[in-house]
Amino acid sequence: MTEKTNQIEAVMQPSKDFNVMQIRLDTEQVLDRISKTLIGGYFYTYQDENGAICKEFIKTGNSIVNFIGHAELMNTLELHINTQVAQGNFPTKNKHSERFETMLYKFQEAFGSSLIANKYEWEYDTHNHQLFVASIRDAVEMFLSRCLDNLERTSYGETTKSIESTTIGQNKAFFGKT
Repeated sequence: MTEKTNQIEAVMQPSKDFNVMQIRLDTEQVLDRISKTLIGGYFYTYQDENGAICKEFIKTGNSIVNFIGHAELMNTLELHINTQVAQGNFPTKNKHSERFETMLYKFQEAFGSSLIANKYEWEYDTHNHQLFVASIRDAVEMFLSRCLDNLERTSYGETTKSIESTTIGQNKAFFGKT
């Protein structure tokens, strides 16, 4: 006995799409680079020969701010460069978003003003102030530009959607008899 049946098969897109999405959503590397730039190095944690956990500061350049300034600025940046924020939406009109431009302007003004206002407490090196503020603003802009026209959500949906296909074939009995 031969019958035609519908068989539904759900297929996820290749895993490389998930790797790309993971890279796009990973903010740790961007924030880590900014952190190293701010304090001119990074902390290295290791275990010594006696089993004690040790922490050592590895200097990679000149610091821009002290550790207090570093903590304050990193807290602010983590509020802007995070995956939850990138799920927002800035609608555009003729490829321009006034809300997005206003948000970037306000961020740059507040960030730069905060550096100057806390110059002495944070031991802020103003030598390259404009370049530093512009660089941070650019990093925030590149990350948050995903919100323009809701493209990040659309991309996320495309990456995680399943594809259903219908195939028609012969029905085989449960124990191998047809």
